[in-house]
Amino acid sequence: MTMGGNQMNQFLLRIKGVLTLLGTMILVACQEADPKIINDPIVQDTIPVSMTQEHIPWASLADSPWPMYSHDPQGTRRSRLNGPISGQYSWGLQLDGVQSTVGVTPVSIGADSTLYFGSSYENPEGKGQSWVYYALTPNAEIKWTFRDTLDFDQWTYGAPIITADNKIIFSTPTSNSYANIYALDADGQVVWKYKHNHASYLIEHMNIGLDGTIYFIDNNGNLGALDANGIESWTKYSDNTFKAGRLASLAIAPDGYTLYVPGDVTYDQLYAISTSGNIEWTFDIGDSATVTTQPLVDSQGNIYFSIDDKSDSKSSSTSIGGFYSLNPDGSVRWRHRNQSYYDAFAMGTTGQIYLCSSDTLVAIGYNGIELWRKILDSNQLAPLVIDASNTIYKGGLNFEAISPLDGSVYWSLVVSSSVWHCPSIGEQNQLYFGISGGAQNKYMFAVN
Repeated sequence: MTMGGNQMNQFLLRIKGVLTLLGTMILVACQEADPKIINDPIVQDTIPVSMTQEHIPWASLADSPWPMYSHDPQGTRRSRLNGPISGQYSWGLQLDGVQSTVGVTPVSIGADSTLYFGSSYENPEGKGQSWVYYALTPNAEIKWTFRDTLDFDQWTYGAPIITADNKIIFSTPTSNSYANIYALDADGQVVWKYKHNHASYLIEHMNIGLDGTIYFIDNNGNLGALDANGIESWTKYSDNTFKAGRLASLAIAPDGYTLYVPGDVTYDQLYAISTSGNIEWTFDIGDSATVTTQPLVDSQGNIYFSIDDKSDSKSSSTSIGGFYSLNPDGSVRWRHRNQSYYDAFAMGTTGQIYLCSSDTLVAIGYNGIELWRKILDSNQLAPLVIDASNTIYKGGLNFEAISPLDGSVYWSLVVSSSVWHCPSIGEQNQLYFGISGGAQNKYMFAVN
């Protein structure tokens, strides 16, 4: 049969329509198959609003209230104990030295409730500025101090790790283009010392594997591992690949087999790496994005972190920035458009995320749906922590205890200088934090 001109045109239009529809179906199918495609809102109806979170036992860590930064290798910043009730100072210990925002590290707590932390820019014996490490009783009595008189620099800022065999492990920079990692015993004596020749300092906080391996990122973006005796197991060298920022340290999966390592701008945003140093998967949504926080891993193995979009679309509806949750295989569970800095988020016992975004505190359900938000008195510049009752503790110039139900304030404590570092919750409702700012204004505090 021969078609006339009009018939041929109609036939071609129909073919064009079919091809267009087919192309659209293929595009949609590709988007559904690619877990990295970001379309708001990313919320799976099958995810419940809450999910019970369990404490993950960790054989290499001290059985203590708060043995390391963020409380645990998963970075939950959630205590198994209740925090302060009255919001009053128990004590304040004034510390020596020049004040700065890296004046004191976060506190880690030993199995016997000894408090361990570092202090920067001190002047012991009048022999020049140096870092000094402290061991305190819960009542602020100094048990011992330690510094390396032969190999030191002026500052230290990462929280120590307290191990199951009572070692205190911490890092310090030097003025000689290398970094040191120390292990002290409970009496403040050196057990071992590792000299890291690949960089001059480490990204803020180290982490520890189930077998006692110490994992760290250095300021050149290399990822390193030491065994429990301070011997280098492996180093994954890179050109800034794993250097997302001075505060973006790594987290470890609940089964202990996978490290979650933030990446620098122009690299992938998150790397899942085996404990032997092999890359299992990466998460990448664009060269302009970077992770700004330590990842958090829940009891079910899901990963949470904040991404900053450094492109021109940062403030627009097309921005890829926000707070992300990934499944254990690296696919997206959901995204919330608010983002956090300075690890200013934590997870409660029901799987709810409490997130500070600038001057706003946001509660997000386990399924990524916002529950409530509360305007704060100022931008939040320190990590949040949560106690066993899900009370939220927020630093800043006003240190506050906040209700997890609606963001109302239980109590507020005026602080003479902003709290920059992660607070730590100990026995008997005590909470510990340090401040450093201004002449004669460098303290370690306890609040009950």
